[in-house]
Amino acid sequence: MPQTEDSKHEMLNKCSDYYRTNQVELKKIELFRNNYTSDKAIEWYTCDSFIYRLLNKALRTEDIDLLYLFRFYIIDLCSQIEQESKRKVIDTETFTLYRGQQISTDEFNKLKANVGVLISINGFFSTSRDMSIAQGFIAGANDTDYMKTVLFEIKVQSNLEKVMFADVDQYSRIQGEQEVLFSVGAVFKIDNIQFDLYLQLWKIAMTATDDGLTNIQNYVNSIRQEIDDISPSILFGALLFNEMGQIDKAEKYFNMLLKTLPRDHPDVPDAYDQIANIFAEQGKLNMALENYTHAYEIRQVRFLNDDIHIANSLHNLGFIHKQKGEYDKAMDYYRKVLAIDEKHYPNDHANKAHTMTCIGMVYNLNKEYDFALDYMMKSYEMYKRLLPYQHPYISSTLWNIGEVYKNKLEYDCALEFYHSALEMNEKILPNDHPDLKKNLDQITELYTEKGDYAQALNYCQEKLTILRSVLEENHPRIVHILMKINDLAELSNGGLDQYSSA
Repeated sequence: MPQTEDSKHEMLNKCSDYYRTNQVELKKIELFRNNYTSDKAIEWYTCDSFIYRLLNKALRTEDIDLLYLFRFYIIDLCSQIEQESKRKVIDTETFTLYRGQQISTDEFNKLKANVGVLISINGFFSTSRDMSIAQGFIAGANDTDYMKTVLFEIKVQSNLEKVMFADVDQYSRIQGEQEVLFSVGAVFKIDNIQFDLYLQLWKIAMTATDDGLTNIQNYVNSIRQEIDDISPSILFGALLFNEMGQIDKAEKYFNMLLKTLPRDHPDVPDAYDQIANIFAEQGKLNMALENYTHAYEIRQVRFLNDDIHIANSLHNLGFIHKQKGEYDKAMDYYRKVLAIDEKHYPNDHANKAHTMTCIGMVYNLNKEYDFALDYMMKSYEMYKRLLPYQHPYISSTLWNIGEVYKNKLEYDCALEFYHSALEMNEKILPNDHPDLKKNLDQITELYTEKGDYAQALNYCQEKLTILRSVLEENHPRIVHILMKINDLAELSNGGLDQYSSA
């Protein structure tokens, strides 16, 4: 449901029932009921009250029914953190935040097993700029067989774009804590975990990062940015799916939404689209198609045939038919999208460039390589006019062009575009980003196909350097690449003694 008084009272009635014997909390609930506005979301979260405790319980246990009750407040809190995050000074300053906490031994062991790996936080994550304040939250705590005392030490660059965080001291009822609050879904890389003999606790060093938030739904929806009238109810479900990775719970949420919404509610087609996105992510393509089709049929009744909402549905249908290998159907839908794009965006536009890329990809899959190159080159030129040169859409398009040349068996041309994409990705992605490893792997394979084993070996060794920066030496992927290096070395110059390492 949209953010209405009804959803607020529904949440508060549940809270009142939970605290029915606690007069102190019941008074706070009534204060919230009478005085809360969306610009006070952070203030209420940072005070010791029912909202903080029950919301964190819902997020920690991933209780979809409880999360559903808190949907209006979660959206308010995420929105206010995002607003504050956008106000921060954009520069290259790096600063350090701290969080003292006791965590379960099981959770601690999972973190230790994932050093070098990205993790996503399911809840809101409160930190302090002052280490002594963070230590105060764990003062006197001792390790047990079941609990570990830890101090998170988090490096943050203030120019992060996807990780939403905000200085909330001005909103906090407890002044002087220098609190910085991260929104749900913040991603961190675990750098190392070491026991600090002086502090007598475990230090967990992490770095906040923009990486790690990609999936099929992001791919489908990232460009269709013109449709921005998405309701809080749809955004909440998308939060479960995209930011928290709770695919099953997101599906349950959207089905609950469809059961409670009137048939003519504007959110209904968006809910069907989101369910379809979930099925597409799971590889259930026929079920995805069924739900995309429901959304399209509803929009056909509500909008003119050349409306951008219709284009969004057509784009989804083109995408799913492409995934199913039904290239002629996919092409028909994408061409209809392009016709609508041409009407709404007579000049250069990212939507139009993306649609041309999709058409080019279908031509490539259908082995019509010259047509594929024509559309992809047009998309590439348009992106160059629209975007900064070092942009992920440009590097992705360069890579797609390289793929077409590879399929045409024009390996030198393919390598030219592969190298351009790799050079750009090396500047805009961290060394351990999976796309970078994939780029290096495919370039290595292409050099091998050409019989240029020396160059293949060079790129294989570069990939090994990246893997060693994030994995233990005995990791299966390290072993695999060492064996591959040995095979290539034998082909190029008679062998390289790497098996001992493997």
